[in-house]
Amino acid sequence: MLHYVFWAFRPCIEGFRSCRNVISVDGTHLYTKYKHKLLVAVTLDANQQVLPLAFTLVDEESLASWRWFLQMLAKYLLPNDDDRVCLISDRHSGLISAINYVAAFKFPRGVHRFCLRHVCSNFNKKFNNIRLKDLCWRAGAEVNARKFERIMTEIRELNEEAYNWLGMIDKTQWTLSHDSGWRTVKLKHKTCSCGKWGTHGIPCSHAIQVSRHFGVNASNFIPQYYSIRAYRKTYQGRFEPLYGEENWDPIDIELVHNPAVRVRRGLGRYVSTRIPNEMDRPQARACQQYQSRQV
Repeated sequence: MLHYVFWAFRPCIEGFRSCRNVISVDGTHLYTKYKHKLLVAVTLDANQQVLPLAFTLVDEESLASWRWFLQMLAKYLLPNDDDRVCLISDRHSGLISAINYVAAFKFPRGVHRFCLRHVCSNFNKKFNNIRLKDLCWRAGAEVNARKFERIMTEIRELNEEAYNWLGMIDKTQWTLSHDSGWRTVKLKHKTCSCGKWGTHGIPCSHAIQVSRHFGVNASNFIPQYYSIRAYRKTYQGRFEPLYGEENWDPIDIELVHNPAVRVRRGLGRYVSTRIPNEMDRPQARACQQYQSRQV
């Protein structure tokens, strides 16, 4: 009896090696003769477009089916023991339990995070409030912990139950501000996957930690326009006082006359003259009288 079937295309597997090690998985129903479930794994390419990775047909979403699917993903997408990955999914209980059985997706090799869209969708399904849903999304997408707390306070003021509902979910699982996952720092290119270094030009906390690890002074990566020297140079120029006209140097150029004074026109539509064209020709129209036309 057929329970599961897994397939993945080789070009997609090879393409994954050029992408970030982030895999999103989800399941959906098949409304055909065979009422199976389709499990899918995807990632994002450099242009933030979806790249499908692998597919599995299962009889139902359960601990056993998710465990088998993750084992197949680890076998073909993460064959090396030093491969690191972030797995993103909804909060299906079978999937959460299955992760504990697959070493490639367990810490320290892997980290598991909840899809913010699914969290917000479930949140809105329970409370049915667009304002709360928007705040939920902002809370999950916020990278600053203090701003996150302010958003959560706003949610609490609107609905205490909604605040408690979000509080039952581990913050590290669905919020960027409390995410303790990995960051990719490239000191040579002055970039970090968190995005802060490229946005502000100042090394983020992850870049500072990596610099410290390699014995490099992180301040060397700060652009010169942030330095005290550059700040002082910005304002080192002086405004000289203007002396009286008797002290001006003589000039041998023709004086420029004042431009013609433009009189402010009155109210109403501006009248202009233009060349008539075919659109200005009178059109014949029908009259109410029999066999009569007017122009």
